[in-house]
Amino acid sequence: MPPHPPRVQVAVVIWTRFTPADENTTTLSFPVDWAVSKDAAGTQVIANGTTSATPDRDWTVKVDVKGLQPDSRYFYSFRSGNLSSPLGTTRTAPAPDSPRPTLRFAISSCASWGFGYFQVYNLTGQLRDLDFLLFPGDWMTDAQSQEMSHRVAVIATWDDHDLADNSWKNGSLDQDRAT
Repeated sequence: MPPHPPRVQVAVVIWTRFTPADENTTTLSFPVDWAVSKDAAGTQVIANGTTSATPDRDWTVKVDVKGLQPDSRYFYSFRSGNLSSPLGTTRTAPAPDSPRPTLRFAISSCASWGFGYFQVYNLTGQLRDLDFLLFPGDWMTDAQSQEMSHRVAVIATWDDHDLADNSWKNGSLDQDRAT
């Protein structure tokens, strides 16, 4: 008898950076409420909770939202006190045995302030039939990439430039072997 494939947990990670009015605050933690809903109006909330923004994580919070339906679009938002995030959208992948024939991905990478024409982010976010944006490294959060990430689910990964410039088997140009 062949083994059964492992069950896949259907989940998404939502995140935001909370910016205190005074970034030099001595407050060690701010509560941040989050909500995920099936509709943009937020009337069909399916998961919510509270997490904390702390300076040791540069005021960034992330939530692993589990128990979602496969191949579904969701909307999410964050709130802390009288501050709220723009509405974001994300989606889950189809189930492994799904009859869905295709997924539509866009890909972008290697953003560089010195060479950037970031309007492509706005254009990518306007593609309404896009399932995901794959961003394999050098992700930069400027106003255009933030707006895009509110409109399409982003799968971002690190590349060697995000860790150490041009790493290879003998190290990196940025490494100081004496330290």
